[in-house]
Amino acid sequence: MFCPHLHENWLSPKIGCGSAIANSSKLDLLLLSPCTIFAFMQKEINHPLLGTIRVEIHRGNKRLYLRFGRDGLKLVLPAEKYMQDGIRLIETNLSRIRTIKAEHERKLLDSSEIKAGTIERLRMKARAEFPQRLHTLAAKHGFTYKRCFIRDSRTRWGSCSSKGNINLSLFLAGLPGHLQDYVMIHELCHTRQMNHSPEFWCEVGKILPDYPRLRKELSAYSWYGLK
Repeated sequence: MFCPHLHENWLSPKIGCGSAIANSSKLDLLLLSPCTIFAFMQKEINHPLLGTIRVEIHRGNKRLYLRFGRDGLKLVLPAEKYMQDGIRLIETNLSRIRTIKAEHERKLLDSSEIKAGTIERLRMKARAEFPQRLHTLAAKHGFTYKRCFIRDSRTRWGSCSSKGNINLSLFLAGLPGHLQDYVMIHELCHTRQMNHSPEFWCEVGKILPDYPRLRKELSAYSWYGLK
């Protein structure tokens, strides 16, 4: 039997086989030793709350586990037949994984060691995806705006000018898709209400009734943020 583990940068709280994380204020940490990889294969899972999860098959490995790296969340399996076990590991520990993921990504954004290559990767991702995504959301919910600009802002995730132009920070590309959508809808609502009045939040609430939860989740990533 394979024993699943949840990993963060190879240091991780232990999880019993097929069970949820025990309620404990003190976590046992396990430092993985390198393993011999006899064969390797890679896939992806598109999770509605966690985004893209890379799946790697390490044949010869004797357990399945999750870990975080600079390239995001990764599920490592000893064989393809354990995919459902991996999915169960994710769903059983979803709340815990989201918390660790938010903290992990916040640290990446906070880090003064963010390399130019990483920033350029985020810039390319933002330029490739954000304009079309913003256009889709605007059309779906009946908004109009003039232009979309990708900025390297470190003071806010996005902004809307009095001329109807929407600016989005390239660092937004490092956040989960549902939070990217929240920021875009937030800025689209500013095309109708250029303030944070009750009327503005009413506009947001018509589209995202659970926006208070999204605001709270977004704040976990904030070295800046929407307040």
